[in-house]
Amino acid sequence: MLTTTLILLTATLPLAADSDAEQLNAQVRKLVRQLGSSEVAQRESAETSLLELGSLALDAVENYLPHPDAEINARLQRVQESLYKRAVEAATAATTVTLDVKDKPLSEVLEMIQQQTVNRIVDKRTRASDPISSLKLTDAPYWQALDETLDAAELTTYNYSGEASATAIVARPLGAMPRTDMAAYSGVFRFEPTQVEAIRDLRNPANKVMKLFLEVTWEPRLSPISLSQTLDTLTLTDEDGRRIELAGAGVIGADITPGAAGTDLEIPVVLPSRDVEKIATLEGEIAVMIPGRVEKFTFDELSQAKDTEQKKASATVILQSIRKNNAIYEVRMVLRFDKAANALESHRGWVFNNPFYLLDKEGQRIDHAGFQTTRQTPNEVGLAINFAVDNIDDYQFVYQTPAAVVQKKIPYTLKNIPLP
Repeated sequence: MLTTTLILLTATLPLAADSDAEQLNAQVRKLVRQLGSSEVAQRESAETSLLELGSLALDAVENYLPHPDAEINARLQRVQESLYKRAVEAATAATTVTLDVKDKPLSEVLEMIQQQTVNRIVDKRTRASDPISSLKLTDAPYWQALDETLDAAELTTYNYSGEASATAIVARPLGAMPRTDMAAYSGVFRFEPTQVEAIRDLRNPANKVMKLFLEVTWEPRLSPISLSQTLDTLTLTDEDGRRIELAGAGVIGADITPGAAGTDLEIPVVLPSRDVEKIATLEGEIAVMIPGRVEKFTFDELSQAKDTEQKKASATVILQSIRKNNAIYEVRMVLRFDKAANALESHRGWVFNNPFYLLDKEGQRIDHAGFQTTRQTPNEVGLAINFAVDNIDDYQFVYQTPAAVVQKKIPYTLKNIPLP
């Protein structure tokens, strides 16, 4: 009887989800009709009600854009923009973990963290570890929860394992400190000082500098476009409250390797006197650019396409033209952002990782046969994409991209960094 009950419950879950989606679509459909009411109060009420549905209604709202009625279209665009901002904020907010485990295998604890945060964790070791004897956390940020779990198992992470969009777990080197000892957490980010180098120029004693290396990691479900540290935002003090001066000014940029879950910052500091044993407090702020929610732009009737535009949030995709050259169709398109915030600078290759492909009538994906960049400006990227198909009208062209780039300032504080 128990087995039968479980099967029935499992079978009804997709139906419940479909029912919720249908109910949401029905609500949106009714409210969109109300946006065309002859009474202003009814139109205002409908717009407010659409916003109250939250970011889950974003896809349903976008099904009605563009709308032939100018006022309805304007209201739907306002709703779309507001819901998109909420979706972006939700996507870039820190996830949290609640655990109360006793004598559970590490694999089960890691699976619990994955399920609660949607962050993939990959164990790269060849042998299993002992069970986690006891661990209790309530709404702890992802990195704090993972650090405490790994400390309990005497493990650590490796940022350059080649596992894209995942945290890789490895054995902790002999003598290595627990991960929670030096780490600081801020939003989706984790900060940890990893190394201090003191340099004295023996030929010129006035030239003395110290390099402080910080590791910055982020929740692997995210893929930052850029990360930088403005030195003016850094404040360092010693154990007596005296300020430790920086050995430079300007902005330090960090390299973000595709697939990596972290990067390093090298901060130049004036070498303090020998009586200073530690950096008691380091307060700073990094600037990051994070891609927002990914949207899908789909184009039909491709042989007739010419300067056809679709806009979602801050992104516009323009299908300029399609022409045939022997056995190859060349699709020319442009991606444009209202405010790209330097995200499309030529040294940033993230935009070329955006998926673009054809779909046949059965929904089968046809990948491209190569592409070239035709334009690159602060706000636009143009591409000429080749497809080897018989008849382009048998397909849809699909381009996927984040529909906005989110700029964030992330403050952090590190304490008690020992000096050499």
